[in-house]
Amino acid sequence: MSLGSSAQKVQGALNNLGYNYNIIEFSESTRTAEEAATRVGCEVGKLLNR
Repeated sequence: MSLGSSAQKVQGALNNLGYNYNIIEFSESTRTAEEAATRVGCEVGKLLNR
């Protein structure tokens, strides 16, 4: 799955700054912490530790 143009810009900026993170886009909403946690399969408090 390819990233949208905005996500590609953010991914490029992260790469240029030397960060080893990968942007993931979901077709379902991730607007809230609960929704994001559900999409990645963890508890809300664990999101920042992934």
